[in-house]
Amino acid sequence: MKKDYSWPASQLTDKEMELLYEERKRNGKPITVLIREAVLKTYSSSLLPGEEQNKRSH
Repeated sequence: MKKDYSWPASQLTDKEMELLYEERKRNGKPITVLIREAVLKTYSSSLLPGEEQNKRSH
């Protein structure tokens, strides 16, 4: 996979960042983990078999 992309948060609105910040305060997970979980929840059906296991531990 080519990794020629900008940091996703640079495309988020202030309101979207506020939602992530509030969720981080609520559950203690870093915002980067929340974004990762949202991406996996939304797009995991597009992953090839076994790709879900290639996740980093936090």
